[in-house]
Amino acid sequence: MILIRSRLGFVVASLAVAFICWAVVYLPPYEKIVYENSPILSQEEANEKSTMAKGYKGDENIKRVNCIDDLRNEKGIISVILEIDSNDLEATGIYQCIEEGESSKPEYNKIKVLFYRTIKSYGQYYIATLESGERFAIFINDNVVDVKRKGIIQLPIGRKNMITSIDFVKYNVQYPYEHSYLDCASGFATGPEMQDFRFMEKMAVLGIIVVMVVFLGIVLGINIGNSRK
Repeated sequence: MILIRSRLGFVVASLAVAFICWAVVYLPPYEKIVYENSPILSQEEANEKSTMAKGYKGDENIKRVNCIDDLRNEKGIISVILEIDSNDLEATGIYQCIEEGESSKPEYNKIKVLFYRTIKSYGQYYIATLESGERFAIFINDNVVDVKRKGIIQLPIGRKNMITSIDFVKYNVQYPYEHSYLDCASGFATGPEMQDFRFMEKMAVLGIIVVMVVFLGIVLGINIGNSRK
C-alpha cells in the first residue's frame, strides 16, 4: 500500500509540475507583449523594410486606406495602414500559419489553432468593409491585435498580396481579385523581435525541463526512501 501511494504521489507530482511548466511558458500573452514593445515604423523605415514591414506598428505618416483605390499605386506595392471600426471586420474562421507563408495549409478548427499558437504564429483572414461599402480580405494576427475592442482600431502595417489559395468570392470582395488580400501580419511574425522571443522561449523550455527532472528526481528519491521504511 505504501508503494502504491508513493507511486501515485510521484505521478501526481509529475503531472502537476508538467502542467505548471506548460502554463508558465505558453499561457501568458507573450506574443502580444512583444508586439506592444516593438518599434513604430515611419514611412521611410517601412519602405526600407519592404515586405518585412507587414505586421509592425506604423506612425501617423504612413498612408491610410479609405477606399480600394488607396491600395493601388503606380509605383507598385506600397505599405498602408487601415483604421477601421471593429464592427466592420468580419472574421472568416480561416487561419493560417504565418511563418510558413502561402505553403501553410489553411486551418478551420479554432481549438487546434489555440494549441498551434503555443509554438507558432497564426493569423486569421477577415473581411474589411470600408466606409465606401467596398470589401476586401485582410490577414491579421488577432493574437497580438485586439480586433474585438469596440470602436476604431488601427491595424498593423499592411501590404497587398496578390495570390492566395483561399477563395474569398463568397464574401463579395471587390479588391481586385477573389484570391488577393492585405497582409498585416507576416513581417512582424518572422522579424527579429519574434525570432529573439522564440529563441528565449526554447531556452526557457529547456531550463524548465532541467528543473523538472531534478525536482521529480528528488520526489522519486523521497518516495523510494519512504517505501523502504
